[in-house]
Amino acid sequence: MCASWIFAAGFGPADPEAQKGAASGVDAETAQAPADPSAVSARPAKIPVGSAKKESKLRLTLDAALLADSNITNSSYDAERAAAAGGSAYPGGADKPKQGIGRMLAAAASLRLPVSKNVALAADADAYLLDYDGRLADDAGVTVSAGAEIKVDPRTTALIQATASDRWYGHILASSGIGARAQLRHQVAEGRQLTLSVDARVLTSDYSELLGGRQLGASATYDMTLNPNLTVGIGAYARREWLKGPAYANTDVGVFGMANRYLGPNLLVGVYGGVSRGGYDAADPYLSPDVRIDWRWYGGAYLTTRKPLFFGIFPNLSYTYSHTGSTVSFYRVDRHRARLGVRRSF
Repeated sequence: MCASWIFAAGFGPADPEAQKGAASGVDAETAQAPADPSAVSARPAKIPVGSAKKESKLRLTLDAALLADSNITNSSYDAERAAAAGGSAYPGGADKPKQGIGRMLAAAASLRLPVSKNVALAADADAYLLDYDGRLADDAGVTVSAGAEIKVDPRTTALIQATASDRWYGHILASSGIGARAQLRHQVAEGRQLTLSVDARVLTSDYSELLGGRQLGASATYDMTLNPNLTVGIGAYARREWLKGPAYANTDVGVFGMANRYLGPNLLVGVYGGVSRGGYDAADPYLSPDVRIDWRWYGGAYLTTRKPLFFGIFPNLSYTYSHTGSTVSFYRVDRHRARLGVRRSF
């Protein structure tokens, strides 16, 4: 199983499920921990890469899940935040941590249409909806991309695409981006693959003009098959956001890893984790006189079946713990999430 599920084009909080982490510091680690870490599932900002072949290739993945979440708004217990957040660009800043059950639906489609021996038109579309009771933590996003996939040589494939994405959080357009992304995958040796990615976007937000600007990210992952039953992956990323508000402009860097192991002929178990540091350009006077510096880490495990149980459906179960430590108490967060889902690919 390939480990490069973490950064195809999102590079940390650029992932639509965690875009508010890039702009507002909320849920940054979900950019690295996938919603369904047991498989390459329906995830926004994912770049599927294959080789250009003579026949067209259309792939579709559907994903549904229930999530038990200890902190659906990714909030801290800062007693002063209600007053402090009043002038901030962030909506809903006065909310206390709240437990909840979420319902998620997601879909991802990719089309490869060969135009020559080594070149194919490449189109991708992803959408997801995460619904909680009430409106505050509801989350939805869509990403569409189009470009070309090029088989450089028998071991190397390149992908270049224009991309556009929208994400709504609490029924507000939290982030809208348009830009381009590129990826290079190279088979270093049998069972060894290196993936390099770069992504550039122009961002706008209905939360505030201060959250609009430009974003540039890059990542590298290295996947290894150690034996027929064990695969591991490691990687690193860096992302810079030049936003109109100096308190929100930031630089984020991180590392991550994962491992998958087959348990007999029927089960697959895996573990994953990562750590990142986010530094901001200036203090937010509504929250703290201190310039914000975040240290974020997460870890988790998952279990799924190697074969579909019925009608091509794979069940999966995962647990993730995440922690954010920050120089600004508004952003100090702990969160537990358990996910029970089903996935079907066509």
